[in-house]
Amino acid sequence: DKPVTAADAWVALPDGGAEGAVVVANVTNPGMYAIYLVSGETDVAGKVEFRDAKKGNAPQEDVTVEAYGTTYMDPKGTYIFLSGLKRPLKEGETVNITLKTELGLPVAVSAVVKKP
Repeated sequence: DKPVTAADAWVALPDGGAEGAVVVANVTNPGMYAIYLVSGETDVAGKVEFRDAKKGNAPQEDVTVEAYGTTYMDPKGTYIFLSGLKRPLKEGETVNITLKTELGLPVAVSAVVKKP
């Protein structure tokens, strides 16, 4: 099976003193079955969450990526949120995030920090 991939990812440069940051990414599933992103981790934040702007930025348990499809994660819909930042993020740096599927398969996300 081809792996699930993430592309075109970036982190919105948070304001000084902010404890969280929004991450935008395209997650593509080349497989014949839908997958569910259920968790994530990164060394720059205490927690990786999925949130839904259409539901008042409420945390979500999972994000569906349909079979043979791509899910665009951005702040107008479902997006990745880094909470509990461990240090200030700098414009131009790359943040590495590992998302996990319901089967425990990793999805690597390399996101460059930039001004939205």
